[in-house]
Parts: sequence; C-alpha cells; structure tokens
Amino acid sequence: VRTNVVRDMPWFLYYPNIIFAFFVAVLQKTPRSGAYTSVFCAVADVSKEECKGENDGSFYFVNSEVCSLDETVTNDDDAAKLWELSAQLTGALKEE
Repeated sequence: VRTNVVRDMPWFLYYPNIIFAFFVAVLQKTPRSGAYTSVFCAVADVSKEECKGENDGSFYFVNSEVCSLDETVTNDDDAAKLWELSAQLTGALKEE
C-alpha cells in the first residue's frame, strides 16, 4: 500500500524512497484500495457455511474474494514443529 510512511525517517531512507517511488508505484495499491478488503471483511455477511468444502471451512480473503488455505498451512504436525523451533530459537523455552 502506497503511503508516506518514510516522511519522518532519516534522509538516507527518505530520498531513495522518493527516487524508487515512481517505479514501485505501479506495483502498489492506493491506501483506499489497500483498505478495501479489510473493510469488506468487517462489514460483509459471509459465514463459514457459505465457504464449506474448501479445506474444511478454513479460508481467507484476497481482494474481497474467498480463498481456501493450502493443505500445507493446516498441517498440525508441521505447526507443532514450527512452534517448538521458534520457541527454541527465541529462547521462549527455558532448558532446565
């Protein structure tokens, strides 16, 4: 989403952003169009029942359209392994 987030950043971040903004602008959404899906999800009356059949009702929205999750995302074994690894790398698990 195209915003002016760098306006208060140091010059060495601000000026390169201005230089490359022209090239990157074609790939970015305006703030209004970037917020559209979030607003759609907040006010839409879409229930899980309407999206059933798409990977056990697990879904997300892209450009205000329902998309189903890939099976690799819903794998509980992989999620547990990732949780353990993340906790180990961040030091969240204290070894006794």
